[in-house]
Amino acid sequence: MHTHDHNRTPEELLERLHDISLPTAERERMRQALASYADFHPVRAKAPPGRVFAGFHLSFARRYVFALALFAVIGSLTGGISYAAESAVPGMILYPVKTRVNERVIGLLSFSDEAAIEWQTELILRRIDEAERLAVSNTLDATTEASLRTQIAANIEKVVLDTQTLDRNGRRDTAASVRTDIEASLRAHADILTALGTHSAADDTDEKTPEKKKEDGVLDSFITSLREQRHSVAEARKEAREVETDMADTARAYLATAEKSVAEARRAIDRIDEHAQTTLVAQAKTRLDVAEKRLRAAQTAFEEEQYAQAIRDAEKATFSAKETSVFAASARTIDISAELDFSSITEDDEDETEHEEPTHDTDKKEDRKEKEEDAHKRSDENTDSIIQDIVDVEL
Repeated sequence: MHTHDHNRTPEELLERLHDISLPTAERERMRQALASYADFHPVRAKAPPGRVFAGFHLSFARRYVFALALFAVIGSLTGGISYAAESAVPGMILYPVKTRVNERVIGLLSFSDEAAIEWQTELILRRIDEAERLAVSNTLDATTEASLRTQIAANIEKVVLDTQTLDRNGRRDTAASVRTDIEASLRAHADILTALGTHSAADDTDEKTPEKKKEDGVLDSFITSLREQRHSVAEARKEAREVETDMADTARAYLATAEKSVAEARRAIDRIDEHAQTTLVAQAKTRLDVAEKRLRAAQTAFEEEQYAQAIRDAEKATFSAKETSVFAASARTIDISAELDFSSITEDDEDETEHEEPTHDTDKKEDRKEKEEDAHKRSDENTDSIIQDIVDVEL
């Protein structure tokens, strides 16, 4: 894609795309991506009355089905362009359609707070997936890396603020699940990208050229950003956990979330076929073993009425289960036959400070409140502009 394509209007882009069709290999890659999405966002069983967690996922499911229906209509009018754009990465001619049309349409269909948070989370994963695919093909340049990194940071900031709103509205289990989901995804993808970078470096038998050193620096910058963002989400998670009051009910909710997450991780493992990337499959299975061990520990602690310990163990079980799903999904989409080396990656534990006394920093609370108000104000100001951009596209 030429640089000037980024500056074209949606109408001009769509006009140029009418004759574009997907090759067979790309259609198969999209099929695998959709299957991986199903692993990471499975249909949830109905929860008992009074639980808001199930409603959170069901509302997203209804919104997502509606969005797919809308894409079907758009696709019928544009020769499948909108659908094809879903597999695009930065640098492809279809990428502006993906981000400026498809994603804005789905965003506008996120009617509830929970659906909006779920979609913001999905945007984070989309940008990371794009960086991962570019890294595999050694085409992640500095400009693209900076753009993806900035978008991810902005989406994470918004999600953290929105989960704080859920906390205040009494939907703590939903907020906790979202934070753990994002945190686990960030670490898992950072580890995968680190292994990809190590694999790329191992292939370079000759002395590195300035261009190659620059490429390595770009990937390192992105990985560092993911790890930093992961730490910020972890801090938000720990701050929220400090204010829990009804420990028994909280432990019960965390345990239920962990049990569902581990079940989802098992299904993700079951969907892996013989063509999956072997090292990532092994990593997924290792993390599933850890998740199941932590889940058993949480169940034991709960039975012994050690609710604080049950919460911590359940949270860790959910974390490992979410990592399992990420690795299982990536194993099916990353096309590298060679073994990837994860031995040099140090697993840090965000709960090392979990026994510290809770802090009550008024200034921090006020700062978070100001950030939240500012974020919501920016969102309101952008809504009219987004709607107009989409309406102006002549499909």
